[in-house]
Amino acid sequence: MKQFLILLILLTSCKENIHKSEDSIYPDFQYPESKEISKDWKVLVSVWGELNNDSIQDLVIIYESKHNLKQIRYSYDTVFLPARSIVVYVSENGSLKKIVQNNDFIARYNEGDLSLDSFHPKLILENKHLTVSYRYTRAETSYTFGYVQDSLRIQYVKTCGFNMIANKYLCSDYDFTLYRAIVREGTYEKVRIKVDTIIIQPRYQKPINDFKELYETRLAKEIRL
Repeated sequence: MKQFLILLILLTSCKENIHKSEDSIYPDFQYPESKEISKDWKVLVSVWGELNNDSIQDLVIIYESKHNLKQIRYSYDTVFLPARSIVVYVSENGSLKKIVQNNDFIARYNEGDLSLDSFHPKLILENKHLTVSYRYTRAETSYTFGYVQDSLRIQYVKTCGFNMIANKYLCSDYDFTLYRAIVREGTYEKVRIKVDTIIIQPRYQKPINDFKELYETRLAKEIRL
């Protein structure tokens, strides 16, 4: 089995100043029942589950604006479309407390396959982990975050896709708890023809609040040992 050392950087965007002004289009989703939210925003996806290990149900919501809003997305493109925001609430003293609000990470409705009219993420909340996943026509991607002291940090990333023209699939499982990854390649006829083991550096579990656009996550450098 081949081994590689890679430097995997979950890129932060350099659009800091732009995002400061852009953030004004997003309300503070402090309380999920607020009138301000229901007036201009709708719940796109929501899930209840156990996150902070107190035996009380916690809540994760992806909000979508009811109207097109001006946003800065990939490559500094200015777009007018419904905005999305993921918000995490944990139960505390009989009420819900917001611990996460990320206005960038969730893909917009038009950022999936061209064959999809609307791109919807799926949420799973269980065993102190939140998974955000996307299914494409011939691929799927998921991000799993673990709860750590009122924060959610990346622990697993899984991607898998199939290219019909090349008759090839590529699946990658990144484990940020062990700082390693398994990359599998194959064809339609042969489920597995090549497996590589990868060591992830730097050894860092990035918090969900620091994630920018979904596709700003990429392999920065690969070094063969």
